[in-house]
Amino acid sequence: MARDCFPVNRDVMRNPKVRITVGDGREALLVSRERYDLIFSEPSNPFRAGIASLFTKEYYEAALDRLSDDGLFLQWVQAYEIDPRTVRTIYATLSSVFPSVSAWQVSSGASSARRLPTSGPVRRRWRPSETHGGARIGGDTRATLDA
Repeated sequence: MARDCFPVNRDVMRNPKVRITVGDGREALLVSRERYDLIFSEPSNPFRAGIASLFTKEYYEAALDRLSDDGLFLQWVQAYEIDPRTVRTIYATLSSVFPSVSAWQVSSGASSARRLPTSGPVRRRWRPSETHGGARIGGDTRATLDA
């Protein structure tokens, strides 16, 4: 999919700075000593078999331990099929590990949300999006991360 979307994602698959690892991300975090600028976690709902471990304090601690000093950890949360109490629990667990957590709605309606926990305040520059990509941040502002 990333190859097909090269005009929007700046041909990320050919970027020599990007390394994509396919496999059990939780296991990789627990056994690796590597540090990452970005860890993106997109599990299914926590009530599905085998998925709950990707919403635990231990998992978030492993992710924080693997982040570079200015690294970002993104946690996708399906805002549909989850009750508000579960969403609050996920947010509280993230907040118990990461000193800074932001919640963003990245699609219209309440069907999808991302959490942006970091080891400190986000020190990236934001700019208006000139592409089809971008995340909705509050009102009608569209922005992308200027990495």
